[in-house]
Amino acid sequence: MDEHEDDIKHSKAEVEYIDFIEYVEAPTQPSPRLPEVWEPTSPQTDRPVLQERRFFPFIWKRSGPLDPQQLRNRRVTILLVSLAVLFVLLVPSIFAALTALQDYSSLKSLGLAGVHHLLVAKDDLTSAAGSTASSSTNYCSTATSTATPTAPAAQAGSSSAGSGSLSLTSLPDAKQLQSAQTELKGAQDDFKALQARINHPDWILGTAGDVPGFHSEFATARALANTGYDVSTMGIELLQAASPLLSRLHGHSLTAGNLVTQTDLNALQHATNNSLSLLADVQVQLTQVSVNDLPVCAGEKAEFSKLAGELPRAQHVLTQANTLIQPIGWLLGVNQPRHFLVQTLDDTELRPTGGFAGEFGIATIQNSKLLPLTLYNVDLIDYRAPANGGFTNNWNLDNTDGKPFGRPAPAAYSWWPIANWGLRDSNLNADFPTDAKLVMGVFKAESTDPALISQGSQQLDGIINITPAGIAHVLDATGPLYVPGYDVNVTGSNLEDLIHYYQLDPAGLAKNLQVFPQDGTEANARKRFVQTVAHLLEDRIFHLPLSGLEAVARQAFKDIQAHNISVYVTNPAIEKILVDHQAAGAINTTPGLDSFMVVHTNWSAGKVNGHVKVNQVDDVTLDDKGGATHHLTISINDYYAPNPTGDFVTYWDYVRVYVPPSAKLLQADGFGSNTNPLCVASQCPADPYPNGELVCPNGSYSPGPRTHTRLGNDSNPPLYAPGGPITTTSDVPGRTMWAGNVMVPMGCTATITLSWHVPGVASSSSSAVPAGVAPYALLVQREGGTFYGLKVTLHPAANVKAEGTKAVTYNVTSNTDYTFTFGQPPQSPPPFSLP
Repeated sequence: MDEHEDDIKHSKAEVEYIDFIEYVEAPTQPSPRLPEVWEPTSPQTDRPVLQERRFFPFIWKRSGPLDPQQLRNRRVTILLVSLAVLFVLLVPSIFAALTALQDYSSLKSLGLAGVHHLLVAKDDLTSAAGSTASSSTNYCSTATSTATPTAPAAQAGSSSAGSGSLSLTSLPDAKQLQSAQTELKGAQDDFKALQARINHPDWILGTAGDVPGFHSEFATARALANTGYDVSTMGIELLQAASPLLSRLHGHSLTAGNLVTQTDLNALQHATNNSLSLLADVQVQLTQVSVNDLPVCAGEKAEFSKLAGELPRAQHVLTQANTLIQPIGWLLGVNQPRHFLVQTLDDTELRPTGGFAGEFGIATIQNSKLLPLTLYNVDLIDYRAPANGGFTNNWNLDNTDGKPFGRPAPAAYSWWPIANWGLRDSNLNADFPTDAKLVMGVFKAESTDPALISQGSQQLDGIINITPAGIAHVLDATGPLYVPGYDVNVTGSNLEDLIHYYQLDPAGLAKNLQVFPQDGTEANARKRFVQTVAHLLEDRIFHLPLSGLEAVARQAFKDIQAHNISVYVTNPAIEKILVDHQAAGAINTTPGLDSFMVVHTNWSAGKVNGHVKVNQVDDVTLDDKGGATHHLTISINDYYAPNPTGDFVTYWDYVRVYVPPSAKLLQADGFGSNTNPLCVASQCPADPYPNGELVCPNGSYSPGPRTHTRLGNDSNPPLYAPGGPITTTSDVPGRTMWAGNVMVPMGCTATITLSWHVPGVASSSSSAVPAGVAPYALLVQREGGTFYGLKVTLHPAANVKAEGTKAVTYNVTSNTDYTFTFGQPPQSPPPFSLP
């Protein structure tokens, strides 16, 4: 085929295609007949050939080459038609894409708005605390480009790493509460709208949720909508319930009353119940949230992860609050007044819970208002006849055992030798919950006078004991206290000296009567100074602002943990809080924990502990079987001090040592027996204690006269032979006890030694603990009212020593309970804080 024929064939093909397109685009009515086009002469016939009809009857094939203009026109036509076809095919897809983009923007806007409302509400509620955390307006501006983790799945029962404590001064005010409620309502509305869009999507959004690339984002959006709605609803309910109470707390004093009502308690109970249900759903929803799928900045992602991590702690706090709402109402006397026996203790006449109970009163809380407290001299209930101003009472003077000494102590405390056992001497157990029940029973039996019954003496709900150290710390927190009439300023440092001056010194006793001449005698006016101080301090506390009350409360809780203040309540839920925070005053009975507690009881009937110094030295050696062997030395020095009041100065002390129940006594010495006299002082050798159990450098071992006791021989008591404990039957369940008397004349030092072994309290290897820390802990508990020297030396077991652990020695003043372990400083109880 020559070149000319080839050109003709290409021209025919092009013409046929163009004719086809023209026919397709032709109008519906028949097109006019096209003019005939003659092709060039056929090479075979040499005659013109008429165009042949093809498939379409109204289109004739054209033959012959097209000129350039015709080719350009037809190519433009082809392009336009092709674009038109593509447009028709793509318009639905483009419309769908634009709709999906609009849906995404709408959903994102709702989600971001809801999150923003929540973060602003959070800032409103926390700004009063002076938090240094970023506010909701600058999370993104301070964000880094670091990757953000997936939100953790909340685990039931777990606790957050972070912890903090609630400050009363950081409570939001009315303006902040209103702003937070507005933001939470805005968040709730946004998340509700987001839920509606996701739960009832149009066909495009529904299809997008099934696309593999968008499935995770869609699931995150759904979970976030549900989570946001739950959180905002929870916040609204809690704020609505708490707002009345929070508003009253600002500017409230203890004398105002009606801080909490039963309506408040019921609303809080309802809100916390609902919140716990919502919070459980939030924890489930968060398992479906991937932080990286959130369309927010890195800073907001980090804040979201942080808040998600706090949910277990929030659940714990809400659960605890839910169980405490009604007990707190109970404590505050909502609907029914609560009565608590209050005793001030004198630690210079030491007793197991902190000192001699010289004054008592009944504190009443009614409708969240603390009523004025009046303190009375304990003489008025124990000894003083009504004719002499005392309360009607014959209980402790009752001769129940046929001996002319009045009522004896219960059988568990038969060692107590003082006659006429009553309220003043009733605190004989070092385990305060046990002691509290004992004291409350005695008080109820004694306080039958109508004047005391009217104050609630027969419906006691608990007891509060406070030592001079506890009162001094309150003064340290509130400042010096001027006492009119006496014209003195009382501070934390001079309080105890002033109390003793006005109770014991002749000049001080005379001053009491001068200020209160209506009392008639110095004996009647003897406790007037301490009662005046208590009244003035009470009045100051009643009128403290919220910030001042918080400082006093925090210091008081430290003193409760340190046994300077002891508190017991009959409400089990509140008592459990004290136990959980090592603030119940209980002797620790934790299984597997090595511990000991030494308890001294002064039965000298004198302020002897003001000139007594005690040191405890414990040397502990661990063995390869997990046991601990103790060698404890207790030295008691009754040093020389002026005695202007003619008080008893020889120290008669009943010493008890409490240890774990599995402990086995190996050796003991230094306890005196009341039934095995060694010699009468005038007939004793120069050194009656050759083994050093009692050392008197001046050679005077005579105890001198003592107070009237049930033992007899009080004018010239003998020296007793030293030895092991005279009592091994414990008065505290779950503890082994070794006890006996010790007599220390002024100027002398008595020494008690004990050795015992406790199995199974230490690990046999240090492999289970950090390097250099041996797996052993020793708890030494403090007796209230004492500030003894304490030295503890821990020796590691042989195999642990071989691994590099060395012996360590600690020296502290026992001003609280301490835990000792290798590689760490002594640990006191952790401060109170909300979980």
